[in-house]
Amino acid sequence: MPQLPVLSSHPDPADACLTRRDFVSTTALSVLAAALAASCGGGGGGDPTGPRPTPPQIPANAGASVAGNVLTVQLAQFPSLAQANGFQVFGTVGGSAVDVIIINLGNDSYRAFTSICTHEQCPVSGFNGTRITCPCHGSEYDTAGRNVAGPAPRPLTEYRAAYDAAARTVTVTKG
Repeated sequence: MPQLPVLSSHPDPADACLTRRDFVSTTALSVLAAALAASCGGGGGGDPTGPRPTPPQIPANAGASVAGNVLTVQLAQFPSLAQANGFQVFGTVGGSAVDVIIINLGNDSYRAFTSICTHEQCPVSGFNGTRITCPCHGSEYDTAGRNVAGPAPRPLTEYRAAYDAAARTVTVTKG
């Protein structure tokens, strides 16, 4: 039986094995490449097929209701929203998709925006008193919904938010 030639620049096949140094270098570069790909949109939370944060699912009769394009929120049921610089994200309410973030600017002033980031439609998840943040790629929006950091190409859509002091509710009208 004829012997096949060894396709290697090394005359001895034993020399073709990776050294420990080569293995560590190759592994480190592979990990670095994967991390860079994930942070640049090639994977992780920004990948449309990958895992994304799940916006809050508010059950029916839990202090929020939807009727048509109007979301009504009882502040007594959402303490974080009742305080200055507080916020609440609503993904669904009673099974209806709403995708809204409401922020409390203090002095009975509320603003409401779509909770879907304009970069890759990942749900925003936080507000630190000055910025609404998206966890997927670091986009940030100011309290007027304007994109001020990260890759977001457009501002968030703002909705009309009205505070009723007597009823202690915030009503958001989309559209």
